[in-house]
Amino acid sequence: MHYAQQEMVKVLDRAADFVKEFAPLLGALPVLDSLAEVRQALLSTASDQYGAGKASVAGTATKDELRERLRAHHLVPLSRFALTRREEIPVLKMEKFRVPARGASDVSLLAAAGAMAKLAEEYYPLIRADLGDDFLDRLQAATKAFHDAIISRDNLRAQHGRATGTIDIGMKRARKVVDVLTSAIESRLVARPELVAEWKRRVRIPKKPGVPQGTVRKAAALAAAELAGQLASPDGGALRIA
Repeated sequence: MHYAQQEMVKVLDRAADFVKEFAPLLGALPVLDSLAEVRQALLSTASDQYGAGKASVAGTATKDELRERLRAHHLVPLSRFALTRREEIPVLKMEKFRVPARGASDVSLLAAAGAMAKLAEEYYPLIRADLGDDFLDRLQAATKAFHDAIISRDNLRAQHGRATGTIDIGMKRARKVVDVLTSAIESRLVARPELVAEWKRRVRIPKKPGVPQGTVRKAAALAAAELAGQLASPDGGALRIA
């Protein structure tokens, strides 16, 4: 649950406590039932959003792992094979044995894997001698696993997006209920301005606390250092698409 959602639940709790505390002065408030309903719905949808978010992150991690496995264990060895057999492979076909750069999109890598798999079928006798009898089967299986992981990750992202949309609707309903209660309380406690002020204090959402000074800069520096390390790492002599 995000900060705004957590604070809204607290606001709803404080609002309910206020109404109960000053019930003799306020009388019956029909909207009070909506307060409890909106609170429960917000908690439920926040739980759905959290679960969908975790699943989406896990799906992305799985996709990235399968992507790297396809690239490092299948495409790079196949590219090296082409280099060692360049006298037997036409120049135009050699171009298709190039491995996409690490920063290439998933679609580009998947397309390259498909094209290389077709070439692997054409040069299967040579590949079998160099990379093993089952290399082509393993390449096709790895390509399919990566493709399926992309589809699964995209579906999980869509679920998270829908859950987030539901949360937004719940937050709007909660604010509306608080606004209706505010109007009713201001009307019924017109002679008690101090209580109206107390009500407004209780239903106010505080600003999100900031982070310690320098935190963002340190994180950026670490990210830059990590990226520099990745760019400096060799690719084992494989052909690359710039």
